[in-house]
Parts: sequence; structure tokens; C-alpha cells
Amino acid sequence: MINQLINNLSKIKHIYDLQGRMGNTHYIDFLFPDEIPYNKMKGIDIFHRSFIILKVGILDLKRNKFRRTGQVFFQRYSPTNMTHPSYFYNWQGASLDGEFLRTGGGINGAQIELISDIVNNKLVLLKEEHRACKCYNGDCKVIASMDYWEDRAARIIQKYFIRARYVPKYTLCKNVLNRQFNEYQEHITN
Repeated sequence: MINQLINNLSKIKHIYDLQGRMGNTHYIDFLFPDEIPYNKMKGIDIFHRSFIILKVGILDLKRNKFRRTGQVFFQRYSPTNMTHPSYFYNWQGASLDGEFLRTGGGINGAQIELISDIVNNKLVLLKEEHRACKCYNGDCKVIASMDYWEDRAARIIQKYFIRARYVPKYTLCKNVLNRQFNEYQEHITN
């Protein structure tokens, strides 16, 4: 499990500098989404604990509702030479304009896998073992990084723009064709 988290850290290219700030509980639970410039970031706090910041979107397929949220995941204990497994495996979640995973007692293997999928821009169906917040039996919700959702939205806009630009039944295409025809006529008469 720890190797998977380390691999996730290496895949995230943007680094967030806490500038020595720390919450009252020594958790990283004081950040706000608008101060985080990228959807996926990593860093190290004043105790040399690694952390990951993720902004995600959750789509409820049954209700067709989309919700943006985020969460910070951090190593609960400072790196040490001690052999107790909790020093290596116990990562915790902290709020970033809400939370999307319940991490009491540390994150589990299914949650680590979900975090990996989010870092890799995959769309994932939320399951019970993910211990997702506001996810109940019978829900059908998918989750992905906001990078995934933003890329998807851009591709949809591009698709419809190309259609509107090149299919003559749309006003945009008609206007372009009329302008080109008028320019052609002016060129012939001059």
C-alpha cells in the first residue's frame, strides 16, 4: 500500500508550499479550494509528512447531479526508522471544502486504489468499500479528478463547436458561408 501512495506522489507534478502553516490539530485541515491553484498537488508539511491535495467531481448518475469537492490526504506520522507499521501506512484525510472519503482510523486499501485512479484521471464508480461521504446503498455515483471533468467538458464544447461551424443548418455556419460568399462577390466585381 505504501508503495502505491509513493507512486501517486511521484505522478503529481505540482507542489504546494504550506509556508510553515499548520492547523491547531497539526492536521492540514485549514486549506480552502480557492488557494489551491491545481486540481492535484503534493507537498511536505513542517513535520516532514507528505500530503496530497485532490479536487474531485462526483456525478450522481441517478439524479444527474454534479458536486465538486476536495480533500487533503496526509501521512499521519513523521518519517522514522521505527518498525511499527502505523508509521508507514497510516494516512489520514482532512477537509478541503468538505471531504469525499471517510478516513477515520486511516485510509484503507480500497481508498488508496481510488486515490491512485483519481491521480491517473480515471472515472471510478464509488463502492461501499471506498467509504465515500454522502454515498448510500443504492446510490450510483462516479468520481474523478476535476482535471478529468474539465477535459471532458472541453471536448464536448469542441465537438459542438465543430458541428455548429461546419453543418449548414446552424447559424454560425450560415453566417460564415454568407460572409465568404459576400467576400467572393466583392472580389469578382472589383
